[in-house]
Amino acid sequence: PDVLSGLCIFKANRRRSIYDSHQGAGKSAYATKIICRSYNMGKPNIIYEDNDIIVCYKPAGMATQTRRIGQQDMESFIRNYRAAKNEPPYVGIVHRLDQPVEGVMVFAKNQNAAASLSRQIKEHTTEKYYYAASYGNGSGSNTSLKVHTLTDYILFDKRTNTSKITTAKDPQAKKAVLEYEIVKAKHNGNKEITVFNIKLLTGRHHQIR
Repeated sequence: PDVLSGLCIFKANRRRSIYDSHQGAGKSAYATKIICRSYNMGKPNIIYEDNDIIVCYKPAGMATQTRRIGQQDMESFIRNYRAAKNEPPYVGIVHRLDQPVEGVMVFAKNQNAAASLSRQIKEHTTEKYYYAASYGNGSGSNTSLKVHTLTDYILFDKRTNTSKITTAKDPQAKKAVLEYEIVKAKHNGNKEITVFNIKLLTGRHHQIR
């Protein structure tokens, strides 16, 4: 499916996630849709900031980080934003969203925060939610389930920067698991389109696609 938007939720020990506290337990998955609908203006927007982190909306079309001269990315946007406030221009990138995807990103303002956030990702205490769309009926054979689990084994080819589904018997394959709910299904002409709310349980290359 085409990934539309993404949201990463961190649960710091010293305070609850701003999305948990504002959206309520069990509702944080829908923060992606709410925030992106509010900030869909084609440019980055600072949503939340404290001494350690910056939460920012990333518009579709902007890279998280790029080496292309003259092309703005999220890293340079945050760096310039901090420099304009006479702050150290440190930007800790702890997760990414693909360039065509809009969504909410969390950046660290210092090395301690970057280490803490990276540790949470490594220990799988973060939650990552995405909205995606695909042609066809996504309910599968069991339409009684509200939340579906999809498990595959993915092989990543560094040479071509592509991934393909293989089997558990492949020694180089990595297990990929996600949960999804069907948000809505609609028809576009003679084609059926399904919109999904996806929660990643692993972070494999091009896992949703």
